[in-house]
Amino acid sequence: MVALFSFFVNMLMLTGPLYMLNVYDRVLGSRSLETLIALLVLVGFIYACMGILDFVRGRVMGRIGAQFQAKMDRRVFSAVLKATTLNRAPREAATGLRDLEAVQAPDHVACPDGAV
Repeated sequence: MVALFSFFVNMLMLTGPLYMLNVYDRVLGSRSLETLIALLVLVGFIYACMGILDFVRGRVMGRIGAQFQAKMDRRVFSAVLKATTLNRAPREAATGLRDLEAVQAPDHVACPDGAV
C-alpha cells in the first residue's frame, strides 16, 4: 500500500517539469492567458492531491513503524528479563533496551522526513 502511494507521489512530482514544458510550448507561443490560468488551476489541484497522498503515506508509515517498535520492545524486554533472571550475561542484557532506543532515536535517521 505504501509503495502504491509512493509510486503516485513520485509520478506527480513530474507536474512541475510538465507544467513548464506546457507554458513554454502553449502559453508563450500563443500568448493565451486562458491557457495559463487553466494550467495553473490544474497544477494547483495536482499539487494538492500530491500533498494529500504524501500525508496519508506518512501516516501509514508512522503506524507501521509504531507497530514494529511495539513488537521489538516486547521482544527485547522479554529477552532482557529472561537473561537477567537466568543470570546469563546480565551486563550485556541490561543494555539491550538502551541499544534498541539508540537505534530507534530520530537523531540517527537518514531519511529527511523521519521515515525508516
